[in-house]
Amino acid sequence: MKYKVGIIGNGRFGDNLYKTFERNKDKVDLEPFIYSRSIDLNSKSEIINSKRFVSLKEICSYDIIIPTVPISVFEKQILEIKDLIPETSLVVDVCSVSIHPAKVMQDNLNCDLLSTHPMFGPDSTKDATFFDGLKFIHHSLRIKNEQRVKDFLGFWKDLGCELIELTPEEHDKQAAYTHAYAFLIGKIGIMLEVRRNDISTKGFEGVLYNQEAVENDTGQLFNDMLTYNPFAKEMFEKFGSAYTKIGNDLGL
Repeated sequence: MKYKVGIIGNGRFGDNLYKTFERNKDKVDLEPFIYSRSIDLNSKSEIINSKRFVSLKEICSYDIIIPTVPISVFEKQILEIKDLIPETSLVVDVCSVSIHPAKVMQDNLNCDLLSTHPMFGPDSTKDATFFDGLKFIHHSLRIKNEQRVKDFLGFWKDLGCELIELTPEEHDKQAAYTHAYAFLIGKIGIMLEVRRNDISTKGFEGVLYNQEAVENDTGQLFNDMLTYNPFAKEMFEKFGSAYTKIGNDLGL
């Protein structure tokens, strides 16, 4: 069957997600649409910059609904749409943390719910053209229509993604020492104005690639990732202790 996929949010990730579905829509026979609060529609549907924009009410009637809003406003967005979503729909969160959005969805929605974290974006997918080996984390929170979830996850697997099933708690535990940690290092590099120079090595290029990814993302993503992951505070405190110990050991 053909699935209508509604994307809420037209930021960098929402745009990348739309391009991914549009360029590969025949793989699972899906049709992507997008909603942006900043665009006033003069009709039920409009094509702007090659993307099909529809109203929020229209988006919420679709088979699969994907909010791509900042973590800090995720709950506000869900509360706004909860009465618009039928029980037959599937809502998929794509946040960089999992416990918070999972709880928000379970507390407020009566439809199928899938917790995911596509661990990639516009930079790593090369503008939605490369997915081989990129990780796609997922966990079914409440599912009645198993085939739809199977088709949705199969879409990402067919693109070349590595599917990894983790509970929201296990995801956030691991993400605190991978995703959040990497963003913290990148943020420090930005503050130190670290850049390529005449003696840059390949190892350094890897560090700088991470820093540039952080630089391309919004500052809000960094703040939300460190604030809404309950295990990130522990990582941050251990980081501070390690920094202090190294300084003391060196006599600095």
